[in-house]
Amino acid sequence: MTDKGYKVVFHLGTNDEQVWKSLIKQIGNVQKEVPAIIVEVITHGLGVELLFSNSRFSNVLEEMANRGILFSACRNTLNERGVSSSSDLISVARIIPSALAHLIFRQSEGWSYIKVGI
Repeated sequence: MTDKGYKVVFHLGTNDEQVWKSLIKQIGNVQKEVPAIIVEVITHGLGVELLFSNSRFSNVLEEMANRGILFSACRNTLNERGVSSSSDLISVARIIPSALAHLIFRQSEGWSYIKVGI
């Protein structure tokens, strides 16, 4: 398969660790087949827990970020959960105002969309 500037966004809204493991595996599989693909993981709801600094996946996510994977957390969700500081998140996580609005923007920019979990 040739690389044509592919971009994909994974939408995560669950704190199910089995789903998180699957997400990590799926991203690796995609990068293996399309090495130059741009990947962003957008989290909201319970999915933001993946990006918490105390997540048992924090080291894996840091390594993935070193390979170019983007990790985004919904500010609306963080506000609802009383998370007021980015220091509660892994260092590579960025905060976006609204996960759902961001997904709309990404899709309008031509990004492929993959819903993770239920």
